[in-house]
Formats: sequence, C-alpha cells, structure tokens
Amino acid sequence: MIIERRIAERYRAVDGALAALSPVYGRVGQIQNISLNGLAFRYIAEDSPMPALNPTVTLQILFAGEGVWIEGIPAKWVADIDLPPDRSFSGIPLRQTSVQFLNLTDAQKARLEEFIRRFTNINN
Repeated sequence: MIIERRIAERYRAVDGALAALSPVYGRVGQIQNISLNGLAFRYIAEDSPMPALNPTVTLQILFAGEGVWIEGIPAKWVADIDLPPDRSFSGIPLRQTSVQFLNLTDAQKARLEEFIRRFTNINN
C-alpha cells in the first residue's frame, strides 16, 4: 500500500509548462505535475556527472511563448530519479526532479495559483 504524503492535490501540466533550477544545475524540463506546495519535472540527463544538489535550490517556472512566469522560488529538493526509457524520446536518458516550495511570497503564491489555473488540467 502506498501512503500519500502530499498535502495539496497535484495537477498535470500542459505541454509548454517548464521548470528550471538555478543556472548552477542547468536543469530545465517539462513540468509533469504541480501543486501549491511543489512540482515534478522531467529533463534530459547529461552524460557528464551532475553536481550534487544542495538541500535547497532556486526555481523558475516558465511557459513557452510567455517567458518566465514566476522566478526566484525557494524550494527544497525532494528527489532526482532515473526514468525508464521513453520511445517518444528515441532512447534519450531522462530524469525527474521533484521539489517542495519553501516560504513563497504572497505575489509568488498568487502567480502560482494563476499558473495552475491556466496551464494545468485543473479544469479538464
């Protein structure tokens, strides 16, 4: 039995919803799911070793064609895992990073709520 530890419901993001960790890590990828408390995104794994993640990171949320939606989001790294090969990516190695948001400002919370409303399956 799997015990659900999430506090807020997560929503599947639409294509074009992207997340980027601080430039030090160089991780940018498609958001898989997002909530008011965190998100998970897929990215292409590099051949070279990735730098170790600090316990906390800075995140940006973007939408293709609209640029940066929310910037400077403090987050706590939760997981970074290898994903099984995906035929749609021709065997390119993929990983998924999950983060939990920390201490969002009121402005960041409002933008996050709007992002979820506009760019997820919340209304589908």
